Amino acid sequence: MEKERTKPTVFSTVENWFKSIINDINDRSHVNEEYYHFTAKPDEEAKVEIVQQENSIKQYTTKDISTPLFMHIKEQRQYDYDVTILSAEGKAISSFQKAGIDSRMVYSSNVNNLKYYQPFQGEKILIAANNYKQNKEYVSTINEAAKVLTSKGAITSIVVPSEGEDFNEMLKNKGAIAVKELMIPEIMKLINTQNVKTESEQVVKTDIAPKIGVRR
Repeated sequence: MEKERTKPTVFSTVENWFKSIINDINDRSHVNEEYYHFTAKPDEEAKVEIVQQENSIKQYTTKDISTPLFMHIKEQRQYDYDVTILSAEGKAISSFQKAGIDSRMVYSSNVNNLKYYQPFQGEKILIAANNYKQNKEYVSTINEAAKVLTSKGAITSIVVPSEGEDFNEMLKNKGAIAVKELMIPEIMKLINTQNVKTESEQVVKTDIAPKIGVRR
């Protein structure tokens, strides 16, 4: 007599769905990357130049050093998180790529330039910041960027590494799994955030001072 098949529970369904995401993230054989060269000024729309390249970050130079420089990296996958990871460091983006994080990624050459990024209305942005515990100016700059991007119509959140000062250090010391376990829930929170706010409430986690131990 055949044993009765166990009916799938809500927990097992969610667990299997999460495992399928992890497995797809680990399978990088079908990754094609699109690179976008962003130059933007506060009062102008971003100018975009697209370049295709495989599995590495292409460096750009610009003659106009007063113009913020952005690099946009998007991996074409079987699904799309529809979240932009924004960072002021190329090595942070490299760390996410090495860890297998699948998302739209943009970085600028300077943390002060993040606020000049031109989001589309309702764009969900996760700012990947460094864990600089004593740098009040850095914390203030990150928080300001989140607020400015929100005022431009974005839905903004901030994440900092749980170990070490930056994500590259976290990747080296704790490995790819630790980076995924930190980043994926933050990405999913943004995905599940309803695009209904148009004011400061759109900042999911703006003030990072408490997170990294900075007193004001």
